[in-house]
Amino acid sequence: MDGLDTHPASQTSDRFGYSFGKTREINPGAKTASLIRPTALSDLGYRERYDLQEWVISNPSILGEELFVITDEYDRFDRTRERLDVLALDQQGKLVVVELKRSAVGSHADLQAIRYAAYCSTLRLQDLAEIHAEFRTRRGEEIGPEEARRRIVDYVANPEFTELDNQPRMILGAEEFPAEITASVMWLRTCNIDICCVRLRPYQVGEHLLLDATVLIPLPEAEEFVIRRERKEAEVAQQTRVATNSAETQELHAKVIEGLQGQPGFPTKTPPKSSGLWYKNIGRNSYLGVARRADRTRVELYIDEGDREFNRRVRAALYEQRESIENKIDHPITWDWDGEANSRKCAVISLHQHSPGESVDKTAAWAVNELLRFWAAFGPRYDEAIRTAREESEM
Repeated sequence: MDGLDTHPASQTSDRFGYSFGKTREINPGAKTASLIRPTALSDLGYRERYDLQEWVISNPSILGEELFVITDEYDRFDRTRERLDVLALDQQGKLVVVELKRSAVGSHADLQAIRYAAYCSTLRLQDLAEIHAEFRTRRGEEIGPEEARRRIVDYVANPEFTELDNQPRMILGAEEFPAEITASVMWLRTCNIDICCVRLRPYQVGEHLLLDATVLIPLPEAEEFVIRRERKEAEVAQQTRVATNSAETQELHAKVIEGLQGQPGFPTKTPPKSSGLWYKNIGRNSYLGVARRADRTRVELYIDEGDREFNRRVRAALYEQRESIENKIDHPITWDWDGEANSRKCAVISLHQHSPGESVDKTAAWAVNELLRFWAAFGPRYDEAIRTAREESEM
């Protein structure tokens, strides 16, 4: 990336729709601040595949986060010759499809990314290992699938990571985004589709090309609001989907409440929350709850202290005490890193598969027992985990 630097940016539009009002080049000697206007990559002769794509491969953090590049120009899709720009993995073990455009105006970058994500949704970890080994070998570093797999697993921060899920994330990178793409992306996010827009704005300063990378969607300053809105909309949609078994859910709720009578700290009545029932608040938005499905019920400690990274720190502090916690609960539990629908979620889960014709009484008895075990195991440790997370955040 000769001559390429990242550069923080500014706001006010020119004919490209760029924001440039606050970007200045400072001359300390002359005490001047000269306006730097953005320059189109096409005007500078830079191309998507041979330039923009290579910048991302050599420095994936251009896209606003740390990523592990699996390959580029991937085209081994069934019954199509389409090829995606960059395939990567994030630190939670989620596949990331990267679609790059010099300008997204007049393109179908959003539709392309969705197609590529669908194509990649069936990839397995072993597939990634083989693909990455070929990618590194093609670039002059001969490694085998076993070494590629080791690098991938070592990169992922999630200690529970063993296999890919079927919901790749998508990142669109371009100089500018038309309204039809931003509208589509924002709507897709309300449907729990993890898709982002990153504006890659070039500036020519003397012999140097500066590249300002700005996450447009979700807006950094509004991310908390956007995520909470998305979660609320998802919860409403989920409540609608489970309406068919609401009678059984309410019956289960009533019996669990009855079984918790006399237990300190547990309420005598509680309204349903999300797709399940919550019974004990233990933090900012964290709670002990029960979620019911047609064939299974689960008790979970849901962790949400208002910040994605802080949630992970809390979960990590608890995970360090995994052995003593599981001894207290008296059986293994699932330490879920990110949850199914929202990347902010951290949860600890105990799952109960219903036997055919199982009565609500039996399910409720199991749920009450698990709630009490969870509280006995996590209650004394949760405040300590919060303190540990705060100390780490302040370092």
